[in-house]
Amino acid sequence: MRKIVIDPGHGGIDPGAVGPTGVKEKDVALAVAEYLRQELSPIARIYLTREGDEHREFVAYLRGIETA
Repeated sequence: MRKIVIDPGHGGIDPGAVGPTGVKEKDVALAVAEYLRQELSPIARIYLTREGDEHREFVAYLRGIETA
């Protein structure tokens, strides 16, 4: 089965851009990533580099899924 990695970016103390109404880029990016995971899961195994309000090192995360 194919593997797809989606990186929602930001997270943790890094909110990304903040809109005029207070919406944070990190929240929008995570919501879009979760939607994509749901839509793509029938055709591939989907990995998100983060699943909550956290910051992860992207390269270290990828090393962890190489053998999955």
